[in-house]
Amino acid sequence: MWKSAVPAVKNAQVISLITVSSLPRLANSAWTLACKLSLFDCNFSKGAIMQTTHFHISGMTCGACANTVKGALQAVSGVNDVEVLLEEAQATVQYDEHQTSAEQLVSAVTHVGFGVQRF
Repeated sequence: MWKSAVPAVKNAQVISLITVSSLPRLANSAWTLACKLSLFDCNFSKGAIMQTTHFHISGMTCGACANTVKGALQAVSGVNDVEVLLEEAQATVQYDEHQTSAEQLVSAVTHVGFGVQRF
């Protein structure tokens, strides 16, 4: 019913407006879900201190390897963004240092069978 009152507003804009206006009432789990769904920029969420770390990954030989490494890193709680470059054998990870650490990221990569070194 409110949507018909503002016909020029696109669906994505409406979702963003609703999400932002209700932020103070969101519980931690709802906040995390909204971040994962990328409804808003989570870099400023609840005092998060985002850290970016670069890794050299050894043992990647194909796109499936790079996807495996990326998936392992994305599965770590607190990870905001992951970029894996097969040709350069590198991964760049942005994460909330209140939720995870570089050591936990290293563990996630070694757990799926690849060598990893922070640089």
